Amino acid sequence: MRQKKESDKKKRWYFNMNKYFSKKDYSKLNYNKRYERAIGMSSNIFDILSEVEEWDGLGKKGKSYCYAFTYYYLQTWLYMYCKYEIIQINFDTPMAKVIKSMIGVSPNNKTFDFITKEGGILDKYNLTKTIPYKQCPVKRYISEEGEVSFTIEEDYYSGIDGANFGSQSGNTKVKEPLLSTRERVIDGELYDGSYSDKRMTFMTDFEVFIYCMENEDIGFIGFTLYMFMMNNKNKYGKAFGITIDRICESIKLSDREVYRRLSALEKRKMITINRSRNENGKNNTNIYSLKIKVDNFEKLY
Repeated sequence: MRQKKESDKKKRWYFNMNKYFSKKDYSKLNYNKRYERAIGMSSNIFDILSEVEEWDGLGKKGKSYCYAFTYYYLQTWLYMYCKYEIIQINFDTPMAKVIKSMIGVSPNNKTFDFITKEGGILDKYNLTKTIPYKQCPVKRYISEEGEVSFTIEEDYYSGIDGANFGSQSGNTKVKEPLLSTRERVIDGELYDGSYSDKRMTFMTDFEVFIYCMENEDIGFIGFTLYMFMMNNKNKYGKAFGITIDRICESIKLSDREVYRRLSALEKRKMITINRSRNENGKNNTNIYSLKIKVDNFEKLY
């Protein structure tokens, strides 16, 4: 009888849920697991966030950094797959609160509003542009060359009698993810937005986002760490070396927090770590390998 209880406890630990956003809520998003998983993130996203001067005045700057990345990632997915209208129609909660809930944060939490508000950190550093709901994408097109374009809400319904969805949105605003929709400059080279131009991007799987948000020991901090690792994997190969100090410096986390989230990712078999120590017993550069669900865009796009 005792063994059964321990087994049940282990299962409960492994299958946690996002208490603010359930599996049922994802069905309300009309999430298509087969066709709406892949998102290419611009490889310079971490560098831009590292340059944010406002982090230095914060007590827990790493947490704010990770929230900013996760929020930007989610907006990139919502915009790509035209989910704003669906949220507007299928959820009674305001858009901003739905997005907070998806990240595993209380919809009433205002801690990170300075990052996401109109004119906030993401807007200031040209990662996002706050736009009125009527300019949100409602239909996506992909050309034979792979170029992605959108029809916005006000244009899509302009010729339909009686259609006036914009009037239902009130003062709702959405975020345009500029690294995905506009030209990018990376290392002096010009690239189109990451939706259309796969160069200088790293592939991400939305199923990983859902999994991380469902498990509190990973959460948006562990998710950001994992995506940072994904970017390094894309640059340096399937197995790559990086020090804890470099990770801490890059995404503003304390070494204690990095160790904690790495342990959770390793325990859940999302990464493998080959640890090495020098002759004094101190850690050298660890070698990391990531276990990912999809190896290329073509399988999902």
